[in-house]
Amino acid sequence: MQEYSIAKKLVELRTKAGVTQEQVAKALSISNKTVSKWENGTSSPDLSMVVALARYYDVSTDLLLGLTEGEMTVGQAIYEDFKGKDRFEVAVSAFEVVRKVICECFYTVDKDPVSHNACKKVVPGPLQSMPKTRVSTGELSGYIVNSNEMNIAVLQLQNESNFSWLNDYENQKRMAAMFKALSDTDMLAVLAFIHSPLCSESFTAEFVSEHTGLDVAKVKEKLDELVCFTKGTKSLLHRISGDVEVYSFLGDEMITAVLSLVFDRVQAQHMYYMNWTNGKKLVWGNEE
Repeated sequence: MQEYSIAKKLVELRTKAGVTQEQVAKALSISNKTVSKWENGTSSPDLSMVVALARYYDVSTDLLLGLTEGEMTVGQAIYEDFKGKDRFEVAVSAFEVVRKVICECFYTVDKDPVSHNACKKVVPGPLQSMPKTRVSTGELSGYIVNSNEMNIAVLQLQNESNFSWLNDYENQKRMAAMFKALSDTDMLAVLAFIHSPLCSESFTAEFVSEHTGLDVAKVKEKLDELVCFTKGTKSLLHRISGDVEVYSFLGDEMITAVLSLVFDRVQAQHMYYMNWTNGKKLVWGNEE
């Protein structure tokens, strides 16, 4: 019964991982026949191989051996990891979870097992449209929107500077200039197009003009502004027929994040899965 349980779980995990018996065998430095015997119940992996298999499939040995009924949900796993920590430790750990998911889990999950190069993968929209979630305390605020229009999560901790950078005049001028540029409808039309699949990495103002209906001079003005505060660049292409200004833009996730939050706010749709706030400001230090 135990052998069958392990065999069934190994088949299930391999199918879920989308790998072949040959790939498993190669990763664990064993033969294909050994993997096949494990999966058909003819034999069972010894303890060292149980550990190796658990690491390979990124599950616990208890799950592999059938000592637990099933995998933990995300919520249960997070709760178990955070249980017993104080509020400050939880807040800091929340940032570490986000960092790990982005830098290790999300980025490496699609790496080619042979070349170890990151493989391109089209990430679909949300699996389901969920209401917004908002939590705000004196130490941390979190805001999540998962819909057809946007998928965005914002996590913010109190900061030791108490947002003092917001009072710096030079910072105010730079930020005001950026907000002024983004408040222009022509700029938003240009941003919408250069972030779309229709726009290539490099393009001319004339190309953007053709697709947006805006005057070429206006488009050039907006693109020049974008170069000042985004990741875009401008260079001069020398051709026989004359020099041409070429803009290069891979997209700017910070700009789209700002615009997403603004769009969400102006929609004024206040349907929340959870909306909890105690009205405290995100400032550093103890309350008096």
